[in-house]
Amino acid sequence: FRPQELADTAWSFARLDVQNLPLMSSFAGQLLKGGYLEGFTAQGITMSVMAFARLGVWNEVLMDAVAKRVIADGFLATFNAHELGVLIGAFSSLGTKSSSSVQKELMQRIIRRLLDPTFLQTFTAQELTAIMRATAILSIYNERLMEAVAQRLMDKAFMSTFDPWDVRHLLQAFARLGVRHADMMTSIRLHVQKDTFLEACNADDLAVITWAFETICGQYGQHC
Repeated sequence: FRPQELADTAWSFARLDVQNLPLMSSFAGQLLKGGYLEGFTAQGITMSVMAFARLGVWNEVLMDAVAKRVIADGFLATFNAHELGVLIGAFSSLGTKSSSSVQKELMQRIIRRLLDPTFLQTFTAQELTAIMRATAILSIYNERLMEAVAQRLMDKAFMSTFDPWDVRHLLQAFARLGVRHADMMTSIRLHVQKDTFLEACNADDLAVITWAFETICGQYGQHC
């Protein structure tokens, strides 16, 4: 298999929910061959890792190797918003609490990448929500990143692109991280109160959004 062929194959099996541990072990073995990961593009890396995540297959050695590859030689800078969201989402969906130094370094590098205001401007609502969900699951809180995210969410035009799914998961992440930013919450509230938004919500959306506002604003005595 060439790198992209392996990525395509692994993702195809994952999309079909093919639960075959020997097969995934075989994929992992190929990925771990010396120098093999260096042949991947950002897209190939993310597809491969997400295949393992979607099937719930955690391989510590492989994830360490992926982390080491991504932080080497400026490779992380080639990831676009979608690819970066998928990458960190894959790590978080496996619920890793790894103490691996290379994985911790990867997360710190991702945070630094997100602090580039030009890069953050490229994120869609769904991509930014994915990043926030992942950082919440991994218990990663960075004050500077949250301020940068808050500034994006206070942009009315950008905030208007968030649908109920985005808002509920974004607020869940903020509640989990203990985010405190009244102006940002006010921006989200004004968006949520629009008739068109409320009409698009289902019962679960409304329940989660209400809970999140009560948790975030009530717990810290904020006016939202």
